[in-house]
Order: sequence, then C-alpha cells, then structure tokens
Amino acid sequence: MPSDAKTVQTLPKSNEATVIKALNNDKAGLLVGSKTSDKYHYPWCSGALRMKEENKIWFKSAEEARAAGYTPAGNCKGLE
Repeated sequence: MPSDAKTVQTLPKSNEATVIKALNNDKAGLLVGSKTSDKYHYPWCSGALRMKEENKIWFKSAEEARAAGYTPAGNCKGLE
C-alpha cells in the first residue's frame, strides 16, 4: 500500500470566521504579527486570535516576516 497519504487539519468552528476574514482581506497575507511583539502566527492560532485588529501586521511569507524582525510563535504548530 502506498504511503503517500496526506494529513488534513480541520479548524474549530469558532476559528472559521477569522480565517475567512483573513483570506478575503486584500491586505491580508498568510501570516500575521503584532506591532506589540516580535512573533508571527497563522491567523487561526491562539496568539493571532487575541491580537487587536489595529495591532495586526500581515505578511505574505515567513521570509517577509523574518526580514521585518519577527520570529515564529512557538505555540503555533507548523511554523518554521
């Protein structure tokens, strides 16, 4: 049997609206950081969900976030 199975992560219903809003936002990227910290997150991670809207900074890639001085949030699984 081939071992090319993929794992799919589903999001809790409470986070769906946040993810949809982030994906539909023209200025939104794949990652979000806060003006008050040096960490970046996926929009659905707990740290991102606690950020105030006015403090959010959007990045299109991890490289862009790192270039701006941000590092991956340790509690946001899958970030490098």
